[in-house]
Amino acid sequence: TTVRERFVDAVFDAIGTEIYEERWDLLVILDACRADVARSVVDDYDVLETFDTAFTKSSSSREFLATNFRDRHAEEMARTAYVTGNPFSNDYLDASEFALLDEVWRYGWDANRGTVPPDAVTDATIRACREGEYDRTVAHYMQPHFPSLTDPDLGSAVDPETNVWIDSVWDRLEAGEVSHERVWTAYEDNLRHVLDSVETLLRNVDAEIAVVTADHGNGFGEHGIYGHPRLRTRRTLREVPWITTT
Repeated sequence: TTVRERFVDAVFDAIGTEIYEERWDLLVILDACRADVARSVVDDYDVLETFDTAFTKSSSSREFLATNFRDRHAEEMARTAYVTGNPFSNDYLDASEFALLDEVWRYGWDANRGTVPPDAVTDATIRACREGEYDRTVAHYMQPHFPSLTDPDLGSAVDPETNVWIDSVWDRLEAGEVSHERVWTAYEDNLRHVLDSVETLLRNVDAEIAVVTADHGNGFGEHGIYGHPRLRTRRTLREVPWITTT
């Protein structure tokens, strides 16, 4: 690693929230969810009760997995069911270290949309909670991360084999090829789609403490940041929702 990478890792360790140090039975991870957008829609969902924010240790999914699932949490991981639509699990997680690692992206990928629809993760998480007994359960959704479910022409489908975006919406936004309003609206729509599915999840599993949060935020051009590049410490990338419910 470079000196800069070691420095940023130290910053993340010093001020970021580490998920296993918090209280939760069910942890819902929204991918690339900004805290301000979550705050703007949360009142539309009765099951989302107490809104707060936290600072994640990461500005990308890679860093989230690398900084939260470490050897020092081996005992907790061994009692955790991790259900994920994010294909980075292939690079950063080992099924033998979890009570269950259900990689929904391996069988629930929608090739036409270039992502895993939220209901596939919800169904898999409900199934895991009904069929197994775990101390903790994590459901990692792909939304509000692009591609857009309502405006697919914006681009940013993901190739699950390479984890590379196809025709990135953030490159198009930065170049002025699409409007900020159009991209913002599509992002908010994605968030509403995933929260609709999360609402179904919360009504169908038992968890005394359920938390809805995100692995990282997302830039819309603030400080020249589009999307969520790794190893960044800007607030738009690292402030995430922390919604406590049951």
